Amino acid sequence: MAALVLLAVLIFALPLTGDVIGFTLVLMAMGFSIGLSGPIAAWVADVSEPKDMGASMGLFRTIGDLGFVIAPVALASLAGEAGESVGLAPFVVAGSAVLLLALPLLRTRDPTAERRRRG
Repeated sequence: MAALVLLAVLIFALPLTGDVIGFTLVLMAMGFSIGLSGPIAAWVADVSEPKDMGASMGLFRTIGDLGFVIAPVALASLAGEAGESVGLAPFVVAGSAVLLLALPLLRTRDPTAERRRRG
């Protein structure tokens, strides 16, 4: 959850960087944040019933793959025509999408953490 919120903040900050050093630092922080969000697939496995594991992981992977196809096309359409400078719109949309998609995680139960608290 924290990695997704951090990623959203960094996406908002990216177009506001004014020099190469700031741009590099934001991109490094984005790489760190994306790396921290990698174990989300393990969380999907933790919250899924064993009988539903295949469907849960399949749905998780399908939605992720769909996002990798749709997001670049949608954001490029917001970026403007070739030769124009890119405005804030693609970054605001991408950052907002990440933030909105992270919100349902606030109410998702974590069975592994629950077991640790009980045991």
